Amino acid sequence: MSVTTTSLASRSGSLGIQLAGHLLRRTSFRFTKPRVDELEVLDADAAVDNLFNTAVPTPYIPRPLDYDEDVYNATGGEWIDDDNAQDVNEGNRRQWVATWWLRNAIYDPSATHKLAFFIHTFFTTSYEGISGSGVGAYQLSRFFYDHLALLNYAAENSMGLKTLAKKMTLDNFMLCYLNNRLNRASGVNENYAREFLELFTIGIGDEQNPNYTEEDITKVAQILTGFTTKLTRNESNVDGGANDDDPNPTPATGIFKGYALLSNHDTSDKTFSEKFGETTITGGNTVAGMYQELEDLIDMVFAQEATARNYARKMYRFYVDSTITQNIEDTVITDLADDLIANNYDLVATLKLLLKSEHFYSMCNSAEGGGNIIKSPIEILTEAMSFFNTDLPALSGTPTATEIEEHFFRFGTAYLFNKLGEDGGILLFGPNSVAGYPAYYQEPLRDKNWYNGTTIPTRYTIGELFVTNQYYIDNILHTNIDSVAFANYLADILGVDVGNANDMLDAVLNYLLPRPLSAERRDIIKDIFLGGIAADPADAEINWQCEWGLYHGEGCNVAPDVPPDGDEDRVRPHLNALVVAVLSAQEFQLK
Repeated sequence: MSVTTTSLASRSGSLGIQLAGHLLRRTSFRFTKPRVDELEVLDADAAVDNLFNTAVPTPYIPRPLDYDEDVYNATGGEWIDDDNAQDVNEGNRRQWVATWWLRNAIYDPSATHKLAFFIHTFFTTSYEGISGSGVGAYQLSRFFYDHLALLNYAAENSMGLKTLAKKMTLDNFMLCYLNNRLNRASGVNENYAREFLELFTIGIGDEQNPNYTEEDITKVAQILTGFTTKLTRNESNVDGGANDDDPNPTPATGIFKGYALLSNHDTSDKTFSEKFGETTITGGNTVAGMYQELEDLIDMVFAQEATARNYARKMYRFYVDSTITQNIEDTVITDLADDLIANNYDLVATLKLLLKSEHFYSMCNSAEGGGNIIKSPIEILTEAMSFFNTDLPALSGTPTATEIEEHFFRFGTAYLFNKLGEDGGILLFGPNSVAGYPAYYQEPLRDKNWYNGTTIPTRYTIGELFVTNQYYIDNILHTNIDSVAFANYLADILGVDVGNANDMLDAVLNYLLPRPLSAERRDIIKDIFLGGIAADPADAEINWQCEWGLYHGEGCNVAPDVPPDGDEDRVRPHLNALVVAVLSAQEFQLK
């Protein structure tokens, strides 16, 4: 049961287009006109419930496994190699797994994938790893796949944060990434223990009043000794499987995980500092005892108010505003933290309380409009692709090597991880430190870190890139925005009068941009859309109606003797210009 608070009172009344768009931008990677239309007639309670109750669609590719890898100089094997060996193709596999995840995210109308990404921003790992942090096992793409599966499972099944903290500690990819696989009684490794406290749960606190001590980090590390990776994917290490060594795996995710190696565990009692009330956690001398220590540790850390407040701030900054004033801290953050505690850290329950609140929609009021957070490069990409019905290169039911190469190498490796990643300022699931992406933690800029001299050209040229279907100069991107197909979709499926220039503009601008445009800004985009269509600008709208009618079959009232000819060249340059103008608009940079 959620806490009823003044600061998080629920918003009443139907949302309308602007507020529905605001909600969808903040919660989903799939942003389309029909989805906004579906949500805009609902009130906040119903719209948020819809986002969390909508089933995640069957993935385009159920799992990136069992496809021959006879592409890009690879020889045999699978995307996720199940043997114990590691080979030179693991780097490609990990990038392809991330591309597979993103493809599913673009087609997910629910809140699942963006919530999974939010969880990733604080339970951070990197598909690249940290330089010098480990060798061998952490590189395995099958561990990376299982890690992404855990993120999605947690989001889709409303896994509580306490449970997630346990599952993440046993996650093979995390065990490798922060070296807990090397943590044993004979040589304690504090890497994961430190980040567990500082980044993943309670937070470091104030410099004058930290939330834990260095000795507490050591005690956490001692509790975690002996938890290590399981390289072979079989029933002996399935979470909740018949041979799972965890006596309390609820909920059973069915995802492969690490295990407890008693011979490497420190079985002594561990007494914490006054920061944790000098709590003593009894050492376990059995595998079941090891798991009990882990659960006792999580109970102790999550009993601290600071832990709830830390998660509340992360939630607020990701979904509402990167700036937290003292007033927000004293009201909204306090209420979110209280709700987390009251609901045993049910992340989804508290997030829904926030998203249904009048406060959440006040960030998109009619006076100021929306758009108070700068979009990540991934959001720039996914909104453009989903709104304009852009697909990754198509795969047939039985994909050929060429299709796989185009779908995952050309788009994933070449674009997502090179062009967008290096030039746009993000490697998807590959932040360059365990702290994560600077936009989500680094003061004072936070989301403004997305926007700098290096990233601006990439952000503002994405429309041109998709319309021209070019990657740099001579390398094809293998996917593009077909502006004519999109206009036909608006006309034939959604019933938009595309021949009416203002209706066409409304179908794009009122949805895709997070704030209403001034009349001056709207006219600028309209002029770009209709540029060159008439010698006299006063004739531009009627000329567009004629050109569309001659292409689409309605004919032209002012030229009734000219038969429709279906010639795309009549309309494509103008529709392309509209797409480029909207995606390069300064308002599109915001959410």
